[in-house]
Formats: sequence, structure tokens, C-alpha cells
Amino acid sequence: AYGQYDAGSQDIDEFMWNHKDSIILFSAGNNGIDRNSNGIIDTDSIGPEGCAKNCITVGATEGNRPHGTTPTPGYDIIWWTGSWKTSFPADPIKNDHVSDEPEGMAAFSSRGPTDDGRTKPDVVAPGTNILSVRSSTVTAAPLWGDLPAADPLNGLYCWSGGTSMSTPLTAGTVALIRQYLQRVCLQASPSGALQKAILIHGAVPITGQYTPSEVGAVPDNSQGWGRVNLRNSLFPEYPATWEFRDIPGDAVGTGEQRNYTFPVVNTTVPFRVTLAWTDFPSNPAVGGGLVNQLRLSVIAPNGTVTQGNPANNNLQQVVIDTPQVGNYTVRVSGIN
Repeated sequence: AYGQYDAGSQDIDEFMWNHKDSIILFSAGNNGIDRNSNGIIDTDSIGPEGCAKNCITVGATEGNRPHGTTPTPGYDIIWWTGSWKTSFPADPIKNDHVSDEPEGMAAFSSRGPTDDGRTKPDVVAPGTNILSVRSSTVTAAPLWGDLPAADPLNGLYCWSGGTSMSTPLTAGTVALIRQYLQRVCLQASPSGALQKAILIHGAVPITGQYTPSEVGAVPDNSQGWGRVNLRNSLFPEYPATWEFRDIPGDAVGTGEQRNYTFPVVNTTVPFRVTLAWTDFPSNPAVGGGLVNQLRLSVIAPNGTVTQGNPANNNLQQVVIDTPQVGNYTVRVSGIN
């Protein structure tokens, strides 16, 4: 079922199509594995729910709790241990600690792409040795390890890991983005697509930790568009600024286009444009794929056109590292 667009994927997309101010987040899954023992995590391991087009699918990076930190996490170990031995049998993953490099991917984090060729996950967030709530009634051993007995939070919190940790971290980030849009930007009902676009717009690519790196240029099928960064999404460092457009009446049909103009006055700040839209649910019988195809393009003051990437996704982006001074035209075209 990995990578497939199935009835569960369709349900998620249908709910968001019918409730366009909602946003659903789903974990990429913990199915990362190195089957051929080459030290590289295999592709195509995301569960069907994470293959939905409209949700935010979240993978996991390593946490930043290296060996020897105090308090010591319950599972400060290498990847080649316990049930992971069969999943990560070769270096550089095998003998790497699970929480010593926040620029690296968690080995278990599921990788894309989807079977219909779309980039997934969308973003990543820390997912190893995360301090999380502990059940007060379940007596079984806690997840990744308990806090020390003398710790005042013992019995209330424990160490945990997985994309089920990185996803709620991201959900909290999206909730704050929505609150900001409502209270500061006075958007009474910001669309889920806008919330997703702002999250992606501020994501910061990780560099990876191995040679060769386990991640590539964003977007890729390990980290998506990068690690979530709330400050960068809402309050980019001066002199950068950001604007958004979230107007239902601006929708385009086949053969139509909508232009937006943005002035650029500083060549040292990359010009970044992110487009997201909520797509109509696909038919699992035909394997998914886009129903409404839009195309993002950016036209520089000198007429140079840069196309949004990737073309087969309802999330596209253009980044111009050294822009020209002048007016840039951002164009959204209705392909089909």
C-alpha cells in the first residue's frame, strides 16, 4: 500500500475540498528501511493517508539531544539496535546515534514519492527523543523511556519518537499560523491552502548528515520542502518581508490566468513564491494524480520566466536567489 492513493487518501481530500478553511496533517510513517544494505534508506514507503494531495504530510528529522546530554534521554542509542537491526544493517546509518544531528533525517522516517509521482512528505520536524505526555493509567513501559524517578515530571512525561512526534509539533505550528492570520491579518477564515503555503514558504532545508547526503535539493522525497520554522514563516529576518493572496474570486479556469505584481528593491534577499491549492479528490481506481492542474510562473523585470516546481503537484514554488530590482509578475495559469 505504500505510495498508493486509496480510499483513505480520497476521504482526506474530500473533507478538505468541502471544508476549505480546514487543514489536516498526517504523519509520513515510520517505514523507512534499507532493504539492500547499501546504507541508503529506500524510497516509496509513505502510507496512503500521507499520500493525500491536500493534507500536510510530515516526516522526521533527528532531535537535538546528543549522547551525554543531561538529562540523558531514555533511548540515546545507535540505529543498529533492537528491532531496528534488520532495518538499518549498514553504515553510515548503522552506528549513528539517533539524536545527535538535527540536520539529519531520522532513519525510520518514511520516504516518497507517491505512486502517481508527487513529492511527499511536505515538511519535516524533529522526531527522535521528543519529550511527550505519558499516560497516567497505562502501566506498560513508556515508549522510548521514562524520565528519572527523581524528576518532578516523572509519570507525567516520557521520551518518545517517530513521525507521530514530528507531526503534532507541526500541527502546533500550523495552529499558530492560523491564529496569526485571524488576529493580526484579520482573515476570519483563512484557507487550509494558505496555511499550508505559509508553512512551506518558511521551511528551511536541512543539509543531511551523511556522505553522500540523505537529502537533496528541495523539494525532495526525504525532507519535502525542509524543516518547519515558525519564525521564518511569519517573521522573516529583515529586510525580507512577505505577502499573501487568498481570494476565492481569483480562481482560474482552463486557459485563464491571474497575474500579481510584487516590487523587489533588494537583490540580497531571495524572491520566493509559493502556490498551494486544495484539489478535488482523485479517483483511487485511476491511481490518484491532480484533477485541477495549475501552473505557477514568475516573470522577472527583464522578461525571464521561471516555472514553478514541481509541475505535477498542488504545491509549487519558485526561488530566485539573486533577484533583479523592479517589478516581478507572479502568474497562476489554469492548465486543465
